[in-house]
Amino acid sequence: MKRKIIVLLMTVAVLCTVLVGCGNNKNNETTTTTTTTQTTTTEPSSNTTTSTTNQMEEDLTKASENASKNASEVATDLSEAASKTGDAVKDSMGR
Repeated sequence: MKRKIIVLLMTVAVLCTVLVGCGNNKNNETTTTTTTTQTTTTEPSSNTTTSTTNQMEEDLTKASENASKNASEVATDLSEAASKTGDAVKDSMGR
């Protein structure tokens, strides 16, 4: 009975460590946002506004794709860690 409690506590400790490690994942990639400004003395050009809007939409799409990819990688890593932890628990219990 003592052995099962120790194994359970160690499993919880490993899972907590994995979750904390994934939570502190700092991404070294930086996102640069370019802002376009226009100075006019008459009417503003709609081409510049359209160009800026298109650039912002592209940047937003790229950021969304990166976030989705990173979330998928974290989920995969967490799944693998949980599987390995489960295997370790089974091995330690002699099953």
